[in-house]
Amino acid sequence: MKILITGGTGYIGSHIATLLLEAGNDVILLDNLTNSKKNVVSGIEFICESYPDGNIDFYRGDLMFKRDIELVFDENEIDAVIHLANKTGFIDSICPTDVFENDITGTTNLLSVMVSHNVKRLIYISSLFQTEKANFTNAIIEKMLKQVVNLVPDMSIAVLKCPEVGGTHPSTVLGYNRYNQYDCVLTSLIEQIIIEKNVELSESDLVQRRPLIHVLDIASIAINLLSY
Repeated sequence: MKILITGGTGYIGSHIATLLLEAGNDVILLDNLTNSKKNVVSGIEFICESYPDGNIDFYRGDLMFKRDIELVFDENEIDAVIHLANKTGFIDSICPTDVFENDITGTTNLLSVMVSHNVKRLIYISSLFQTEKANFTNAIIEKMLKQVVNLVPDMSIAVLKCPEVGGTHPSTVLGYNRYNQYDCVLTSLIEQIIIEKNVELSESDLVQRRPLIHVLDIASIAINLLSY
């Protein structure tokens, strides 16, 4: 299969890409590089160089611009889409205007292009832990996805809600691209320990309040959903 991953150079998207390539699929990454770097593509290629059956392509583009999405679909015969290009970080989620504009408009554009190109398989991945404003936006998107399933014959959409995600690929080539100091406290703590910084912990810091799942487990679940 040829799979498009929106937000494909991000933390979760890049790990999904490695597993898809290892399974012999072709992967297309679409990302505006706001929260990631293009050299992630090289990291994925390095990890998967012993799996020559799958190919990877990268497009720098933004779901806010429908023409960016249309270009990808016009140049490729896409079988399914894994949609990760949402503003799910803590700081992003407290800016309601950005969340609405990026997530709702971007998802609407993506669905429109999918339908016009007869692509009828979508995995939508979002976070369980967001602000009230971001959760409201997510509820709108999920309602929109249900309407699309009801209106478009044979459309298949799965929604995967992630708890806190941690870990990295065993090669350590890929990891969490942490652009904001307030995102992913656990990953920040581990990074400080690795570089031998002095880390001060209060008693409250030692309490795990959220469930944690390994990023490769989320990637595996997403890929398994493609078969339904």
